[in-house]
Amino acid sequence: MGENSSELDMFETGRRSAGDDEIERIRAETARLNAETEKIKAENERLAAQNASARSKSLEEEELTKWEYTREDVKNGMEKLNSLGEQGWELTGITSYGGASESMVFKRKKRSSQNQNNGFNYSR
Repeated sequence: MGENSSELDMFETGRRSAGDDEIERIRAETARLNAETEKIKAENERLAAQNASARSKSLEEEELTKWEYTREDVKNGMEKLNSLGEQGWELTGITSYGGASESMVFKRKKRSSQNQNNGFNYSR
């Protein structure tokens, strides 16, 4: 009855053992860590939403590449081809209309409206 009466006395008088104090310390630390974890989760969710919003805006602002085209007679010579190359035109193909007339097709990224026609045939 000695050991049991000692435990019963501690229970009845509200005294705590060293093990009880350690359990309470662990419980308090666990609660603190759980609260910190929830803060971190909330911050991660906020940052993920912010990043998604920024990506969405970036995609809305980004335009698809638009091209413009021109066609030149094959007989125009290297000087004309060099001039087109300096203006950003790239040869994409050669067309033939019944073998009698051949022309070269060029493309480049569409420029802003400030660079108007320059004598070339633009199409969308």
